[in-house]
Amino acid sequence: MRRLVLTMAAFALFSAACGSKVDEEVRGEAVERENANESQAGALDATAAAGEFPMVGTHELKCSPGDGDNTDPGIQGVTADTITIGVMADITGPKPGLGQPQWDAMDAFVALCNEHGGINGRQLELVKIDSALFDSAGAAAQACESVFVTVGDGVVFDNESAQVQLDCQQVSIPGWSANPEKSRAEYTYFPMPNTVTEWMYGGARYHAGTNPEAVKKAAIFYIPLGTTQLNHDQVVEANESAGFEYISDRAINVVETEWSSLIQEIRDKGAEYVYVVADVAATAQMLNAMAEEGWKPEIVDGGQQIYDPDLIEIAGDAAEGTFAVSTTFPFEEATEGNAIQVYLDYIAEVSEDAKPSALGVQAFSAGMLFAEAMHALGDEITMDGLAEALENITEWDGGGMHVPTNPGGFEGSECFMIMRVENGEFVRHFPATYDEGDVNGFSCSPENRYELQELEVAEGAKLPE
Repeated sequence: MRRLVLTMAAFALFSAACGSKVDEEVRGEAVERENANESQAGALDATAAAGEFPMVGTHELKCSPGDGDNTDPGIQGVTADTITIGVMADITGPKPGLGQPQWDAMDAFVALCNEHGGINGRQLELVKIDSALFDSAGAAAQACESVFVTVGDGVVFDNESAQVQLDCQQVSIPGWSANPEKSRAEYTYFPMPNTVTEWMYGGARYHAGTNPEAVKKAAIFYIPLGTTQLNHDQVVEANESAGFEYISDRAINVVETEWSSLIQEIRDKGAEYVYVVADVAATAQMLNAMAEEGWKPEIVDGGQQIYDPDLIEIAGDAAEGTFAVSTTFPFEEATEGNAIQVYLDYIAEVSEDAKPSALGVQAFSAGMLFAEAMHALGDEITMDGLAEALENITEWDGGGMHVPTNPGGFEGSECFMIMRVENGEFVRHFPATYDEGDVNGFSCSPENRYELQELEVAEGAKLPE
């Protein structure tokens, strides 16, 4: 039996949902919003038509000079002139640079917001905290001692940091979460909530509908550790309800060295659909192993985390034809003035080495969500007040940056799209065009959300009594 070396977890999947048509009321509201903002789709402007706020796509970013009458509220990380926030990410450790998209995105958001006056006139100061893969509790303790709140976090083992932040009664607005202890925690709000007890299986439903025979010969690779074990269980249960039959269900090493034998095994079993629950590098290694074997199944599929230019850079021609579910607007369709272009412009401004990433988009949106809630507080800044302001935000898409969600109500989205690698780049596959989508180019339907029946999920962390 192969020994599994477990030294690192992969990113949590954030698969989005699939479907045909959103109900007419929701579609009508979305069209009205898009039409109302059409005239503002030009370059980002600090003096947007609506008044004092710059536009990020269809959203008024709540960053402005304010009225200059701020006072010192006497709480950690906030003065009359500044707000100090943190961002936790896995930067060093066994997988160097894993969380770099979070740091780049938050550098970009802070630069953008400060350029337009900060939040109600308070300039943002960013403290970047390295959780180093296995030290999320230590990172959270540092945040508790040094910043007002954390924003845009992306930490693999955030189950270990969740309770630490709640023990010091600190709000967090992560870009994404990998574990239920964090994703379901109190005082924790996401631009794209991951409910854990439901699975967005739109991509699976699409493939089951378009290639029903292939999904009856499905294979899945996953890392059997915490986050990725949970994702595996969610994927398999949801997909089987859509008609998938698994002929191979294989655990892999975090740093897998036997891809060749693994590929030979699923080839010999007749696999026609292959899904991998792992990071971009592992997925690219799998694709390269397939190329070396001279074999590829009908469908190679992956979640949000593999919609990343690094997949093509690492795998090269071996990436051709690979599918990826996406819940963020395509980088390839960025145009001047839309929200995804603003993200691209500002990460390029803060670092010449920064690369766009779907998880980075989620962190950038978390920054925008934070600004929205903080602006609502005015000069009456408290931790409970911020939590209440976040709970009151029930419609959110980052100005068209990603699928519509309900952060305050902790509801994910019913929308998704599928990207595919063609001729060395990701292109939209389904819906085939922006206009064929239901909302902002995405396909949306309540049927895309599968309520998991068999999964036992840990409780979220709680505030101290």
